Amino acid sequence: MMRKIYRKLLLLLKSIYLSVYYFFKACFSQNSLVGGNENFVVSLTTYGWRYNFVFLTIESILSQTIKPSAIYLWIHKNEQPTFFAKWFLNKQRKRGLKIKFVERDTKSFKKLSYILTDTDCSFDVVVTADDDVFYPRNWLHNFVNNSNFNTHVLCNRGRVITFEPGSTKLKSYKNWPMADSSYNSRNYILPTGVSGISYPIKSLDMRICNFDDIEKNCPYADDIWYKMVTTSNGYQSLILENKVDHFPPLLSSLTKGLEKMNVNEDLNTKQFISSLSYFGLVKNTFEREFL
Repeated sequence: MMRKIYRKLLLLLKSIYLSVYYFFKACFSQNSLVGGNENFVVSLTTYGWRYNFVFLTIESILSQTIKPSAIYLWIHKNEQPTFFAKWFLNKQRKRGLKIKFVERDTKSFKKLSYILTDTDCSFDVVVTADDDVFYPRNWLHNFVNNSNFNTHVLCNRGRVITFEPGSTKLKSYKNWPMADSSYNSRNYILPTGVSGISYPIKSLDMRICNFDDIEKNCPYADDIWYKMVTTSNGYQSLILENKVDHFPPLLSSLTKGLEKMNVNEDLNTKQFISSLSYFGLVKNTFEREFL
């Protein structure tokens, strides 16, 4: 118990330090995406009061050792940041941030589901980010320098899709273990998004923006929907070899309602089963060995 409290206290202190550090970087840094790697972009979304703090996460992405060609921030048209946040975001726009306003509020799906329709898709890979963590400076380096960057869906964290032994019945999501690289020879891994996921653009198709069907089958679990899309297109998900703990959270997001609701109410299990049926996939899809 004391060790758990100690770890949480250290994480809190690190979050406070990084908040101050990236606040001042956002004020004074001239880091831009000029000369960034044209092979990939970073994409994320935000909402509500988190809109006022997302500039801190973006600043940590602008500070990466390997930079993307662009950072896309997808916002519902009715969201309104404070003047304070707008000032920081406008400064970041001059340094390579692209803010895209969308007509439909599609929750967390905004971070990836508009990438095929509202960009020129001149890049090969899109790396998704969450709006509530600080990304370490080598975060993108670990994706880009992986030999499978253009051919597989890569993630830092994931769950092992788990069925009951000898059955096609899916186990409850809360009983799916965390994945590691030992599962990389098979398609068991469901990438989870907080630590970032890289998607080859060819692994995606227009089903990522079929919002009517998303709302019927998987309205709160974008990671599950995207897993179904990429799997149906023949793309395997891999865990990066480097061990990654949780990245430090922004102080504005120390409580996460959607994640708790999906797990505690077992919505992830229900949404996985519904999506499985929609895509016409079966248990064997997640057992077969990929070469």
